Amino acid sequence: MFFRNLVFMLLAFLVTTNVALAEARFDSQERIAIIGAGASGLTSAFHLKQLGYENITVYEKEDRVGGKVYSYPHKNYVYELGAFWVTDGSHTIMELADYYGIEPVSEEADFFVLRDNGKTYNFEDNLLKNYNFFKISWALLNFEWVRGKFGSDIAKVGNDNIHSDLYLPFETFIHKYHIEPLAYAFRPFWIGCGYGYYETTPAIYVLKLMVPSIVDSLAQMFNKANPFAGSEKNGGLLRFPNGYMGLFERVAEDVPHLRLGSEVTRVERVFEDGRLVIKVTANGQTEEFDKLIVSADLRAALQFLDVTDEEEALFSQVSSYNLHIKLVEAEGIDQPLDSMIWFDEYGTIDTMGHMMTLVNRAAVPNVWFTAQLIPWGTSSEEIDEWLIEDVSAAGGHVTDFVVEKPWDYFPYVGEEALRDGFYEKMKDLQGERGTYFVGGALNFETVEFTAVFAKDLVLSNF
Repeated sequence: MFFRNLVFMLLAFLVTTNVALAEARFDSQERIAIIGAGASGLTSAFHLKQLGYENITVYEKEDRVGGKVYSYPHKNYVYELGAFWVTDGSHTIMELADYYGIEPVSEEADFFVLRDNGKTYNFEDNLLKNYNFFKISWALLNFEWVRGKFGSDIAKVGNDNIHSDLYLPFETFIHKYHIEPLAYAFRPFWIGCGYGYYETTPAIYVLKLMVPSIVDSLAQMFNKANPFAGSEKNGGLLRFPNGYMGLFERVAEDVPHLRLGSEVTRVERVFEDGRLVIKVTANGQTEEFDKLIVSADLRAALQFLDVTDEEEALFSQVSSYNLHIKLVEAEGIDQPLDSMIWFDEYGTIDTMGHMMTLVNRAAVPNVWFTAQLIPWGTSSEEIDEWLIEDVSAAGGHVTDFVVEKPWDYFPYVGEEALRDGFYEKMKDLQGERGTYFVGGALNFETVEFTAVFAKDLVLSNF
């Protein structure tokens, strides 16, 4: 009896103490600034508000929200010039959509690969052009082994403390683990979405997108759920009927203080009277805060943040690609409506500049979405020449350029930075001087991956 009462009192003490500590840490009036109203910034704001914080200010230099989510209306259809789709595995995004009552719809599309002989093939036939059944079967067995060995590292939120083989350039990784046919099949999608090239991209980034995609494809073939993505459905592409940007516009409506058209030019983190004060200056006006979440690109933060030597050294290691998206009108392309054409011959870094993707995103004839990875410093005339040449290779000719959107896309770090502990050091930085970092560079550049990282950070630290 004595020991039972002692244990009961100890448990009661611990529960009471933890509740008191939680209440002491939480202050609904704490002033929190978020720089950037993209997916990670607005997801952070949403979950802060869900936790009960009331004094949240989001700064955005553009006159719109969404960041790399950018929806563009044209000819009675909303085209996505940034993030494309939602999938069943996009749990964090679907959570937001469900909260606001926004129902996605299925996106049907035919996928083709255009080879250098001028002919198009579906993904399966294109794969069989290069590999026989035995090699494909062997790759599938090795892929299962890769999933077993690296699955937890690939699925985790963030890229810290992962197996060192995942630092390897993916071109090296696929030969080491003998999954060449699957990597080849996935390459048009990877490059076509603007993520660069296997020769230079560490394996961890490619596998974060490739593993759930391959597993989902196999699950649909055998009419089973995708266990890796944790989805109860068989997969499939979804889109928001009024545009992806509409979701984040709805999230932004609930932000207590939204500053559109406000470019942050200076952030100072100083101690005054023993208390940390974060001073944010935008458009010549300075406001004071208690905590800061940086959702902007880490390299952009070098321009306004009073960085420490360690922050400067880390942020400077980030690289990215120059991705150009265009919406064009083109005639003569003999493909069904709702076609997505991937260019097989432009799968290596030495072909940079040529088109990777040519997509009819809806049942609107002759309107095509195009994507090109462009060497930095290339003239707009040369970019257009490449595009016109590649549309011609697909059997068509451009009649009009509708709109263009350039992106500084896919922030990542290379093998050397990974081995030097980039992500472990970034994790240690979280919360220092009241500052937290979210965004594509911290996990991976998709809306879901940036959103889930932001959600996890807020729930773990606020």
